[in-house]
Amino acid sequence: MGMQQLKNELAGFIEFDDFTSVLKSKASVQYPKSRSKLDGFKTFGDAARKNLHLAFSNIPSEIVTRENLLKEIEIFSGISNKLEIEEGLKEYGLETFFKPLTENKPSLIIVISGNMGFCGKYNRDVNFLAEELIEELSNKSKPHIITIGKKSTEYFSFSRQIPSDNKFVFPEKNEDEKKDLSNYILKKKILEPYLKREISQVFVIYDSFDDKSEPPRIQIKPVKVKLLPLGKMEIKKSDYFDRKMVFEPSPLICISYLIREYLFSLMMSYFFEAETSENYARMIAMNQASEAIKEAIDKKESEIRKTRQTQITKELVEIISGAEALKNREK
Repeated sequence: MGMQQLKNELAGFIEFDDFTSVLKSKASVQYPKSRSKLDGFKTFGDAARKNLHLAFSNIPSEIVTRENLLKEIEIFSGISNKLEIEEGLKEYGLETFFKPLTENKPSLIIVISGNMGFCGKYNRDVNFLAEELIEELSNKSKPHIITIGKKSTEYFSFSRQIPSDNKFVFPEKNEDEKKDLSNYILKKKILEPYLKREISQVFVIYDSFDDKSEPPRIQIKPVKVKLLPLGKMEIKKSDYFDRKMVFEPSPLICISYLIREYLFSLMMSYFFEAETSENYARMIAMNQASEAIKEAIDKKESEIRKTRQTQITKELVEIISGAEALKNREK
């Protein structure tokens, strides 16, 4: 192999090392930010869930009916008109959130991935898990699919026909972008068809982030969670739940709002958990790539030195041989 080719390969290795360093640095900066936001929305979600439990512990189950909800909406029309889920609730009632649909309606699967690679198995694993769930649910009714992230969109564009309005870029710019997308998907893609009984259940697939395991180590793995229907509200008697609750403007309208806030907090926590997992996975992957490329650079530099030394030795031999030949000719 010629010297110029070796130098070109070395330059390529160095350029790739610079590239991995940039990605690693970017992930290192973003990781603690998304990790902090994740903790915040998990806390918000826990509070929303507790308030929802508290509401149900203070409302007799027999009054949670469509008829009573319609009465409250009529009385407090000025306030309830602002509820984004009002129309579906008018027709089917609050119990829709908790009762599985007996009709053979399709499920909705939301797949959350990254917009780029260079993060190990992060995107591949979540796409594979989604593929398994799609195959499983297809035996009953072909599920609807929403992809959030360029990598899941690219993957399923080859094997599944997904409407263009069900494909989204992962909102990685800032928190407001995540809020806007969460609200849009929750309103148009989840609650509207679910409350109209057009879909029977909603699953979200994303990469979870766990740093609470024993022994202490961070684990990232794809998970499948059922967003709707909501699980049974287990009311545990405690000082917190024993307190009487005042509902403004009314009990069922408050529950409607609390359910939506709870679902919103879940969507936001999924986004931040996926982003945290992606940044951590990219940090690890780029660190491993950087170590490997530095080793390749060392080997290539050693090869260049050996080749240069061989060339120098060859040139010296040629010079000495030429000098000896001149001496012999003069004699």
